[in-house]
Amino acid sequence: YTENDNAKEELDIGINNEIARQLTAILTIPTIVNYNLDSLLEHKFLNIAHSNNNRLWLFSWPENTGGTFKSNFNLIHYKTKSNKPKVVDDFLQEMEGDFASNGGLFDSILQLKSASGSIYLCLGSVSGCGTCCAEIATVLELTDDSINVNYNAFSNNRENDGHNTSSAFVLDSRCGSIKKFEFDESTQIISYVYETDDNTPIVKYENEESKTISAMLKWNGREFIKTVKGNK
Repeated sequence: YTENDNAKEELDIGINNEIARQLTAILTIPTIVNYNLDSLLEHKFLNIAHSNNNRLWLFSWPENTGGTFKSNFNLIHYKTKSNKPKVVDDFLQEMEGDFASNGGLFDSILQLKSASGSIYLCLGSVSGCGTCCAEIATVLELTDDSINVNYNAFSNNRENDGHNTSSAFVLDSRCGSIKKFEFDESTQIISYVYETDDNTPIVKYENEESKTISAMLKWNGREFIKTVKGNK
C-alpha cells in the first residue's frame, strides 16, 4: 500500500461524496416530485431503480475502488406520505443504522404485501472478488415521514454468513454457481437454486461432489420464512 494508493482512495471517496452531495441537492428540491427522474437523471454511469408507485428510488454507481470487489455506492430517494422528498446515502446517514446494500447494484424494487403497504423488497447483485458473486435481497420500510433501513425481515433465515442481517439476505457463491434467484410477486416468494462450492452457504469441500440446493423465502406479510425444497 503506497502513498499513491492512499491518494487514489481519498480521491475516489471525494468523487463519490461529491456525486452524492449533488444528487442529494437535486433530490431534496420540493418540486422534484413532479419530475420523471428516469429521464431527468439518466446517465450511463448511473443505475436507477424505483418502485411502481414511484415512492422509493435507488441510485447506484460504481465506487471504482480499483480492487477486485466491484462495489457500488447507493443513494436512497423516497417520498413521505405528505409527498416531501428525502434522501439517505452510504455516507450521509440521517438515522442510526446503515442501508444493507452490501455494495450491490440494485435493478428492481418491489412492493411487498403488508398491512401498511409501505414495505419494499430491493433486489441486486455484486461481484465480491474476481470469482465471487452474490445475490442480494434487502427490505426497506417507509413510515409516514421517514424510512426504516433496519426492518426485521430475515431474522429467522440468516445463513452461516456474516453478510446477512435482519434486513438483508445475501447469497454468496463462486460466479456461476447460483442458478436461480428471483421473486414471484403473485406468491410473494423468493426462490433460489445454487450448486454448492467453497463459498456457498452449504459448503462443498475438496473431493466432495457438488450438490444442488433449492430453497424458498416466503413473505407472510411481516417477514420472510425459509423453506428448503430439498437437494440432490
